[in-house]
Amino acid sequence: YCFKKNLLERKAIATEKSLADFGMVVSANSENLQLLPKLAEHATAFKLYLGIPQIKLHTESYETAEKILEKIPPSKPVIVHAEDPRELKKAQEKIKHPKNLRELAEARPEEAEIVAVEKLIGRAKVCNTRLHVTHITCVESVNLIKKAKAAGFRISCDVWPVNLIFDCESEFRQQQLAKIWPPLRDPEQRFGLIKALMNGKIDFIATDHAPHLLEEKLVSFHAAIAGVPWLDVLFSSMALLAEQENVKLEKLISKLTADVAKTFCIDGKGE
Repeated sequence: YCFKKNLLERKAIATEKSLADFGMVVSANSENLQLLPKLAEHATAFKLYLGIPQIKLHTESYETAEKILEKIPPSKPVIVHAEDPRELKKAQEKIKHPKNLRELAEARPEEAEIVAVEKLIGRAKVCNTRLHVTHITCVESVNLIKKAKAAGFRISCDVWPVNLIFDCESEFRQQQLAKIWPPLRDPEQRFGLIKALMNGKIDFIATDHAPHLLEEKLVSFHAAIAGVPWLDVLFSSMALLAEQENVKLEKLISKLTADVAKTFCIDGKGE
């Protein structure tokens, strides 16, 4: 009841004050498992956080994920942060406290995302789930999603702007400002993501706007909170990407608008 009440209260506040279209995305885990069918009546989508125990409503395991997917109606998209807990634990036994972007990429390796995407696709197929993998960082993950889509599975993915413009070798005066989970990858992956976006393998661009305060970021690299703001520099960053990588700005704008609406079947929006 508490989850549903909070959802309806927030929806009412947003309806009264929002100047833009919005949807309500519900974090799903074992705590609200039994309420998911009722919450689905008011939620636009659900989100699973796999591999981030720092978030209170994270998903503990693939077994828990499957139980959650079974409760969510097939018509509702399930958005997943995909990092395999075992792969993360194995990598972080070697690098417990990353000191820079390169070490962070090793502590949260590509394998963690690839394994998680593969396993989640398998679980979602069993439950007939409409799966969306958010902030993809590896071309190998994109190829797994493309293969599943070609087989008729309802799946899509997005990429962050920051992963298209920067990589773990980019120069920052304060590297913790670019600390995100999953992390920036190497230049090869970044160029691969741009290519996958432009040829349609990646469905759209999502900002995942995280407006953290500077005091939350300008601490040690390990202590800095993960996430970056992006709404305020979204258009300028897309113009920069278009110029630097010789891609059409109109295509990038479509990836931020029309292609989002198309992916989630939102009629009359994005054009």
